[in-house]
Amino acid sequence: MFTLSLVLLSFACGGRKAETVEAPATPDAAPTLPVEGQPGPTINPTESQAAVHKALSVRDPEPECAEIAALTPEPVADLLFVANYADQPPWASTRAARCLAMGHGEAAKAELLGWMADPAAKGLALMLLTELDQLPEPLAMELAQAALAGPLADEARPRIAKSQNASLSALAQ
Repeated sequence: MFTLSLVLLSFACGGRKAETVEAPATPDAAPTLPVEGQPGPTINPTESQAAVHKALSVRDPEPECAEIAALTPEPVADLLFVANYADQPPWASTRAARCLAMGHGEAAKAELLGWMADPAAKGLALMLLTELDQLPEPLAMELAQAALAGPLADEARPRIAKSQNASLSALAQ
């Protein structure tokens, strides 16, 4: 059910879409990731980024975040790459964002907070707001406050209000 919710949210909102992207150095055999709004494949991921993307692209069963982190020596950087640039399948970017928040929230806090203020990252921001109760309370509070102070406030408010944490849900009042 959770996976279905992520897929539907991805279709409705989309992940973060880059306007321009500089391709990192990559092995010759690494696949490319399409970027919406740009013709053809434009991103050449590193070998570990491609492995993370491939693992997160599996439809069912959804991979565990610990399995994904084990695929790369730099889980934060590679999950950020997939969250920010993977366009297909639509659930890959939201799964990457979820793994980032759940397992590496402090290390990725600046990026997570940035999504709350970036209309281009609407899908990722709204997905994270549905996960507030699963996050450490200090991080959840910062994300909720950033969302309510940003351009997604109207859409963020009902999601934050649904939190089981009284402190979080009170922010939406």
